Amino acid sequence: MYEGLLGIVGLALVARYQWLFDDSFVYFRYVDNALFLGAGLTYNAGEYVEGFSSPLHLVGLLALRAVGWGWPGIVLGLGLASFALFTLLAVRVDRTLRGASERSTAPSLGLTLGLVATSYSATSFFTAGNEGPWLHVFAATTALAILDPRSRLGTLATALLPLVRLELVVALISVAIVRSVVQKRSPWPLLLAAALFNGAWLLFRIRTYGDVLPNTFHLKALTELEQGSRASAGLAYLREALAPYGTAFVLVGGALLAVLLRNRIKERTLLL
Repeated sequence: MYEGLLGIVGLALVARYQWLFDDSFVYFRYVDNALFLGAGLTYNAGEYVEGFSSPLHLVGLLALRAVGWGWPGIVLGLGLASFALFTLLAVRVDRTLRGASERSTAPSLGLTLGLVATSYSATSFFTAGNEGPWLHVFAATTALAILDPRSRLGTLATALLPLVRLELVVALISVAIVRSVVQKRSPWPLLLAAALFNGAWLLFRIRTYGDVLPNTFHLKALTELEQGSRASAGLAYLREALAPYGTAFVLVGGALLAVLLRNRIKERTLLL
């Protein structure tokens, strides 16, 4: 019951706090140039540069725009749909963590869903127009992939992670290591799916933009060099990105919760 209430509250806040992140207009321009001007996936006609961060988000926007949706409807619709999907996935993750024997009768812990559904910083980014909705959904599928390596949804979504954002290749590798080392399962289905999806986009990138990496990667690398050492710049970026969200408290709370649930996690791992 309360899971559904949290979902409704979250959907209401997603609609209430809708806004547009300025980077979103980069995606909009790429899409409209391709569909309506015939200029291809370019920001400026004739300049072939991959200047967006999420290929998967771009493809999704292309599909929705191609069927005639306007940008306000696309942004709000994608935000509401992705939050509804996140709600279902968060409940599934919590129940998977609790164990198969309780899945049909016990409610989920609701901690992740409760935090996201009532957080302005989270709900507002579902309608920012950028890849924010995908990041939330794929965070849940990554957790599902770790908790239940037999989940085809978790495996497929994890294989797509680098297309959500390039740096999420680290999460993909982490899941593969957990499956191989901790769960003693073959990571090859996951790695083969990742090679197929990401390899296809890599070929498209090389063919269209003449580069192995997106321009956003080169810009960030250049900025780090201008600011000093890459290590110090990276740590500064990490600190500034995490500080506004009370990350320290979340980590401490998560550690305490992990201690309380350690027996359940151990039982779940043995079942797998």
